[in-house]
Amino acid sequence: MKFSVHTVAAALMLAHSEAFIPSSKSVANLASDASLSVQRGTSLLNLSFLDQLTNPFETKSDDADAVPRPPSTPPPVSNEPEALFSRARAILATDLGISDPSFLAEDFKWIGPGVVSTGKLSKEEYLAAGRFFNLRGSFPDLDYRAHDFRLDPDDPLTVRCTARTVGTMRGELRLRSETVPPNGVRMVCPPEAISLTFDKKTGKLAKLCSGFTMDRLVGNTGGLCGVMAAATVAGSPPSEWELYPPATVVTRFFARSVKQLKEPEKVFLAPFPETVMIQLTKGVLAAELGANDPDLL
Repeated sequence: MKFSVHTVAAALMLAHSEAFIPSSKSVANLASDASLSVQRGTSLLNLSFLDQLTNPFETKSDDADAVPRPPSTPPPVSNEPEALFSRARAILATDLGISDPSFLAEDFKWIGPGVVSTGKLSKEEYLAAGRFFNLRGSFPDLDYRAHDFRLDPDDPLTVRCTARTVGTMRGELRLRSETVPPNGVRMVCPPEAISLTFDKKTGKLAKLCSGFTMDRLVGNTGGLCGVMAAATVAGSPPSEWELYPPATVVTRFFARSVKQLKEPEKVFLAPFPETVMIQLTKGVLAAELGANDPDLL
């Protein structure tokens, strides 16, 4: 008759107790297949098939150096192009560092068109402004649609990309002087130039430039990006005195207004392949933006 491993284990536990020391005959009958031998004088029970197993929790003195240890110094930060592009995408996924400040360096600075007094915001000021306006709360489906990631040829630590931010206003938008209720309007921002400069040693974001519109006639935000674009969609657009210097405001008042281009409702296909469009663009640039060759305009 054969017994299970659990029965043999129970016999092993009882064999070590002083109150119960089975005879060698009874133990041999219980675990004949396990080659069990009992020494009555010392109450030592040897189980041959268990003796071959090693204790995974046992630490030997001569193997102390083999225990895995964290490195004394962190591994070097990769500044290869693909690593920088991946880091840039991760920062965009955290709403440009607002929801995860660990991406930002201690001396981080933000540069945008709306900063008039100092020209930049520190890390603390940037985070405070981002959390105050909380665009993600107002536009839960906010999507930057960033593309065209590239390295600056003169600064290999700077990643530049273009964004076409969209989102639907589903929550309240808090502005400086009021809180605007949601209206369900879909925001379509114009192309926005974004620049991210990383620290060489830590790999964290040292400088962020955003909010710079590339084509004011595109979208439904009056050519604005960021908080100002959200305020425009919410029905409380900023005045021109907040956007331009006084002389420019007066000039725009007497000048002819330019209407926004209507966003296509369906998928728009370019009239030429991408390679041809790029060559045409290079031709316009080579002709001093068309000044030397008006036929290109």
